[in-house]
Amino acid sequence: MDTDEDLQELASADEEVQAVGDLYRRHHPAVLRVTQALLRQGADAQDAAQEAFLK
Repeated sequence: MDTDEDLQELASADEEVQAVGDLYRRHHPAVLRVTQALLRQGADAQDAAQEAFLK
């Protein structure tokens, strides 16, 4: 299994598009839990979680 750092390098170097998907699948549930706890609005929490991965 690739480490997060390995996946970030692959994703930022455009060597492997799948690396972005792997990072997203690995961390999205935790990011979503944090945004839901902070925002309390389902749609706003989803939007904030998506934005976190776009940055």
